[in-house]
Amino acid sequence: AKRRSFDEGDDLPRLASPGAESLSLREEVERRYFPEKAGFRLFGDPFERKRDEEEHKKRLAAAQEARQQQIEAGRQQELERQSEREKEERLNRLSSEHEEL
Repeated sequence: AKRRSFDEGDDLPRLASPGAESLSLREEVERRYFPEKAGFRLFGDPFERKRDEEEHKKRLAAAQEARQQQIEAGRQQELERQSEREKEERLNRLSSEHEEL
């Protein structure tokens, strides 16, 4: 009896999202790797597209991070350009003041 409950994962906590049925580890494994045993589900297999969705989320996160880095790089370049313009303006003012003397 102990061996059977261990094999079925009864000793592990059940992970269930709110409003969803709580499945044992054995049931989760059977539904994921042997969907023909689980029978018909009106809204399809919840594990069917999980890997694709995870990859999609990773790609979105990577793209968002790349965009953020580009924005930061653009801001840095703009600050550098502004600093150069200010230096040129100061030099022009100093040179014009020097010429007036």
